[in-house]
Amino acid sequence: MSVFTEAIVVFGAAIIASVVSAKFKDVLDKKEVGDVLKNLSKQGSIASDISKARIIAVQAILDAAIPGSKIYKRFVIYLNGSLIYSISKIAEQALKSSPEEKKSKTVVGLMLGEKLKKASKAQFFLIAAFVINSLMSASGLLSVAFESKGSSLVLIIVAIAFLAIHIDHMLLEYRIKHGLYGNNEFEAREIIEFIISHARKDDFNDSGGLKKVIPTPVLDLNLNKENSTDRGGVSV
Repeated sequence: MSVFTEAIVVFGAAIIASVVSAKFKDVLDKKEVGDVLKNLSKQGSIASDISKARIIAVQAILDAAIPGSKIYKRFVIYLNGSLIYSISKIAEQALKSSPEEKKSKTVVGLMLGEKLKKASKAQFFLIAAFVINSLMSASGLLSVAFESKGSSLVLIIVAIAFLAIHIDHMLLEYRIKHGLYGNNEFEAREIIEFIISHARKDDFNDSGGLKKVIPTPVLDLNLNKENSTDRGGVSV
C-alpha cells in the first residue's frame, strides 16, 4: 500500500470515527433523543406531561418514516440523533403554538420524517457498500491492482457521504432550535415542494381535521390536570 493510499485510509477512518463519536454524543447529551429511546424500549419514565405529548408526536413521525423492528429504529435513531432532536423540537413548538401555527409545524414535522426516511436509506446503502467492499478485499475477490485503490476509494466516499449527511442535520438542528428554519428562500422552497408533492387532501388531514401527528387532545387533557393542582398559577 502506497503512502498516498495509507493517508486516504487514515483520513477516511478519522472522518468516520469523528462522525460516529458525534452521533453517540447526540444520544448521550440530548434529553429529547434519550426520551425517544426510552419510550421505544419502554424503559424508564418521561417526567412531564408536555414531554409525554412531545414523545408521542415524535414516535408517530418515526413510525411513519421508519417501519420495522425496534432494533432497526434504535439503530436509525443513533445514526440520526441530531435529526431526531430537530423533530422533537418541532413537535414541542407545535404543542405550544396557535392552531394556525400548529398546521405549519405539522407539515414541517412530516417533512423532517421524510428526510429521516431518505437519510436512513442512504446510510444503509453506504454501510452495505463499505461492508461488501471490505469482505471482497478480505476474501481476495478484488484484483490485486484494484484492491488497495478500490478499497480506499470506497472508504473515502462513505466517509465524506456520512459527514455530509451529519453536517446537513446539524445545520438543520441549529436553525430549528433558534427558530430560523423556513426564513430563507431555499427552505421556503423545500417546504412548498414538499406540500406540492403531497397535494392529496389525506396527506395532511384525517377525517377533515389536522393529521394526528401532533396530539393536541393529549396535551390539553394533561394541561387541564396540571392547572387543577396548586403550582402557583404557573402553566406552560
